[in-house]
Amino acid sequence: MITTRSTALLGGILAGLSSSSIAETKPAPVFGDHMVLQRDMPVPVWGISAPGEEVSVRFRDQSKTTKAGPDGKWLVKLEPLKAGGPDDMQIGATKLTDVLVGEVWIGSGQSNMGVGAAGAAKNDPVLAKIAEGNYPTIRMASAKGKWRAATSNNTLAFSALPLAFAVRLQESIQVPVGMVLGSVGGTSTEFWLTPDQLKADPACRAAMDHYAKEILPGLKERHAKEVAKWEQSPASSKPETRPAPPAEPGATKMPNHIVGKL
Repeated sequence: MITTRSTALLGGILAGLSSSSIAETKPAPVFGDHMVLQRDMPVPVWGISAPGEEVSVRFRDQSKTTKAGPDGKWLVKLEPLKAGGPDDMQIGATKLTDVLVGEVWIGSGQSNMGVGAAGAAKNDPVLAKIAEGNYPTIRMASAKGKWRAATSNNTLAFSALPLAFAVRLQESIQVPVGMVLGSVGGTSTEFWLTPDQLKADPACRAAMDHYAKEILPGLKERHAKEVAKWEQSPASSKPETRPAPPAEPGATKMPNHIVGKL
């Protein structure tokens, strides 16, 4: 799944920053050299500092100032930016170089979203041709937030699907493109889709209907028996956790910490 307008989404994905033992101003990991910022919309910039410390962010002709909260977290919003660059960004004492403005997209999903171009290109002549190219204004951020350009000496190290998508997108819109990779192997498809998206897909809707009519009633019956047995168990041997109910159609039991890995 590849989604756009991701600068706003990144605020939720990467906002869980700890301010313990932090004295100097530090931007969130996603802000770094060679990054791409989303064009034509307010751009949030956030990080951590000492509680109450004044933080300044300067980019192009804009200068924004705020104060870190009691927990050390701070956030400013730059006014909408026009595509272009490169420019430098100053965050406190930290200088970020080679910053572009264009389109920022998130490539999220299972392990296939993270498959490397080097391996995939062996059996895909179209991708192999793309990987031979030099795309200095296409950038990709790793799970740790480190950005790099898709230059000819490292395109094969990029994830295959985001690379191919970014190349075709840039051919169409002619602005810098940033890809943020968020792939987590072993996750269920439902985890990456909204309820409306699931219902809109005929195959997914049919699978959910089958589960609701043919499978869920039996699971609920078994769950009721497990709960009754749990309630009647002696206190000395009773498990601490009450048996969990079965998932509803389209729901997922994947843990929330997966989002934090993006």
